[in-house]
Amino acid sequence: MRGVAVGQFFSKRLACVVVTLTAALSVVAIPAGAQASTDAKGGNKGDVWVDNVGQPPGPGHEMDPHLACADINLWGNNLATSSGTYTIDGWPPSGSMEQDYPASGPGNWKYDTSAGGDQIMDVINVGKLIANAVANGDAVHNKQGFHFKLQFVQLPQKHKTFWVNCPATPPPPPPPKQTPFVLQNLDSCRQAIGGGTFELKDSGGNVIQTQSAPAAAPVTVSHASGCPIQGSSCVAFSTGCVTFTLDIPASGTSTFTIVQTVAASGYLTCNGGSACQSETMTITLDSSGGIKATTAQVLPDGTVQTDPTNDPNTGAAFWVGTPADPALFYDEKLGNASCDGDNDLDDHNSGSPSSHCDNDADKI
Repeated sequence: MRGVAVGQFFSKRLACVVVTLTAALSVVAIPAGAQASTDAKGGNKGDVWVDNVGQPPGPGHEMDPHLACADINLWGNNLATSSGTYTIDGWPPSGSMEQDYPASGPGNWKYDTSAGGDQIMDVINVGKLIANAVANGDAVHNKQGFHFKLQFVQLPQKHKTFWVNCPATPPPPPPPKQTPFVLQNLDSCRQAIGGGTFELKDSGGNVIQTQSAPAAAPVTVSHASGCPIQGSSCVAFSTGCVTFTLDIPASGTSTFTIVQTVAASGYLTCNGGSACQSETMTITLDSSGGIKATTAQVLPDGTVQTDPTNDPNTGAAFWVGTPADPALFYDEKLGNASCDGDNDLDDHNSGSPSSHCDNDADKI
């Protein structure tokens, strides 16, 4: 009887121990997912570092604290999570702890946890980084460039500081200095006429401005020089006067040309009648704002006439394009005078036809 009782006693105690162990195990058991979460939150000891694009990851996951002015690789190794975000702050002594990259919001990184090893998780555009830094008030410090701090978001978060040796983004160049240029439209002798339209072209032949002189009754210019008159004025009256704005070159000279696209009513561009070939004004502008302007007319027979030969305002063989000494553009009024009597284009002249009005091969 006693042996049976003792066996029952030990059997009951053993059952109790088994139950107690089972209960204890159920309390401490951790699901696989919970274990991974714990690693991600507190056990992510992977490395993060930066280096210029094209550089190897380096031995020992080397963090290069001084980078060239080139795009930057964001490297990672042995990370427990596959993605996250980061920002780059401007950091003293060149910055003020403000976010410089991206310009707003975070950047994103990715890491292939199944592959592991050294991986490029993102590429930082150094041009945007520096431009944002300058816009935020960062400035180059000594010869080291800009100082930044990488804020790499994971659990735990990682921080790395580094320099980028870029020059400060230069400010936009100041607008060029400018000067007015005044032109006046005359008839073939000494009357100012309105209604013409003119195009200003740069040295490449590109039209950069167009101006028109308001239509107005002709006004006789008082200078007593011959025809065509060699100098005039836009101070005493404004008939036929237009003003262009020219950019003054920082150094050397710039060249502009002006052509007439619409002549005053009843007139043709260029002296020499309806067979006149062309008329072009050439302007040379130097870095001090000095202007020299001349007008070349290709007459019907191909002769080139360049004015002025002697500007009565200055005594020079050019105009300076001011209101007191405007550059002159000449038109000829349509008329019935005949150059050679064969009733072609050169037989539509006003006044006495010049010796260069004939555009025929026989030069009658």
